[in-house]
Amino acid sequence: MKNPLRQEAYHKAMKNIQANIAIGLFCGLAMVLVTMLSIIDFSFLIIALPLFLLPFIFASHVSSYYLQINQPVSMRTFFNYFLGYFRPQFKGTFRALISFAKSILIYVIGLFVFNLIFYMIFKAHYGEIFVSEFSNIVNHFSIAETSIEDINNLLNANNRLLFTFFTYVQTAAIFPLMTSFLYFISFASISLYYRANIPAGTAPIMRLSINNTYRQYGRKMKRDWWALNWPLLLLSLLGMAIAASINLFAIRDVALLPAVTLIGSVALLWLFLPFYFSNMEVIYKKYENRFKQGNKQTVTDIIQKIQASIDFNVEEKKTFEESLENEQDEEKE
Repeated sequence: MKNPLRQEAYHKAMKNIQANIAIGLFCGLAMVLVTMLSIIDFSFLIIALPLFLLPFIFASHVSSYYLQINQPVSMRTFFNYFLGYFRPQFKGTFRALISFAKSILIYVIGLFVFNLIFYMIFKAHYGEIFVSEFSNIVNHFSIAETSIEDINNLLNANNRLLFTFFTYVQTAAIFPLMTSFLYFISFASISLYYRANIPAGTAPIMRLSINNTYRQYGRKMKRDWWALNWPLLLLSLLGMAIAASINLFAIRDVALLPAVTLIGSVALLWLFLPFYFSNMEVIYKKYENRFKQGNKQTVTDIIQKIQASIDFNVEEKKTFEESLENEQDEEKE
């Protein structure tokens, strides 16, 4: 059975497919360039992600929306959208900190799981040599006088056996790390279109209403997200698998394996991005009225709490009720 939401998104993307491809390539290239910083040092990603990549993805979202309605987007306009990400109403668009924290938790769990898996694999393949080396490094960590040099010597002993082991574990854990992070920031960004239509001065109320909407309709929204955007995560997994294979069989540098895999996690996304932005817009349109209703409910709840905590006279109570009606009228407009 065909999904009407998917059909709508597909037709929307195909109306201006050339422009969508251009935006997809542009955004995909930015992702690859940022992840390439991991070759130098992974810490650079922590800086580039919130200050460059997320604003860039945000600008791509907005640019795609305007291209859909045949509005030209110049480089100057794109840069203005980029800066717009830092406006108050767009704070929390991707829930970057929460998304990152949850992804790191998944990464840590992945490290534990893959450590057990690769331990059994290395033990079966290398036998007592690996078991002995692994026991040595565990024992050294329990010694207070252990130096970094001692640890490096253990990692590089026996043709870098332990270094290879821990690198494989780290690389394997990158798979759930990146797919979960992509999912978390993507799902959170559904509210982007709603935020764009809300005045900056009402940002605190807007964030409460968005949280209420996600709380009430989150499960349905997740089903729609997965129905339309599962290729995004599939391409990420495929890209990581291809990148890791290239490193193992062509580059043959174990030290580069995590960084190359990280680059691979976004290397193929440009194939889907021309359709992705239309998908997100269609999902939002389906729940647009829910977001607006959430805003009304939030305003109502706030006023009721204020009324309950303050002893109003008749005139003050009437003023508050009129304010609520005005807020609702503005939403209808």
